[in-house]
Amino acid sequence: MTQSLRFSITTPPAAEPVESADVWSWLHIDPETDDGTIDRLIPASRQAAENYTRRAFITQTITLKLDCWPCKIVLPHPPLIDVTSIQYADEAGATQTLPADQYLVDATSEPGVIAPAYGVSWPSLRAQRNAVTVTYRAGYGVNKEAVPDEISQAILMLVAHRFANREGAGGMPEHIAQMLNAYRVYQTLGA
Repeated sequence: MTQSLRFSITTPPAAEPVESADVWSWLHIDPETDDGTIDRLIPASRQAAENYTRRAFITQTITLKLDCWPCKIVLPHPPLIDVTSIQYADEAGATQTLPADQYLVDATSEPGVIAPAYGVSWPSLRAQRNAVTVTYRAGYGVNKEAVPDEISQAILMLVAHRFANREGAGGMPEHIAQMLNAYRVYQTLGA
């Protein structure tokens, strides 16, 4: 059974893959003439690139909700750093935290995967929506230096494109999409 993915960013990145100074230098504009547009375009462009690649670039905390236990839990928005917790509604409806020794985390796979430990089965759940909550951290690292250069360059170019086309800069330009395609996650994330 394939479940719909319900996830949210619960702790957004504390930094961006590019900074205002990078964009000002790229565009050859004086920082004094920028009205704050660049600062608004950077996170929006990062989010567009993350959505396109289905990845997290800078470390962020993500919460995934599931209605039932799949054979394995596939975690959207790699690269996976670690799993913070797995909580579930037991048959009585009480929230329980699954002990870390009851599951295995494969952070080397992209996307990351969680499976029951050897000889362990997932615990019984109450039949309700969002019965399982997985909280985890994903991203390349906490600062812009951790992000692959090609991704940072693509975001820089996307910010520049959106700055130059403020009236109608919708969609991902093909040349930027081509740069990001090598990082795009194509695997179906359904359980």
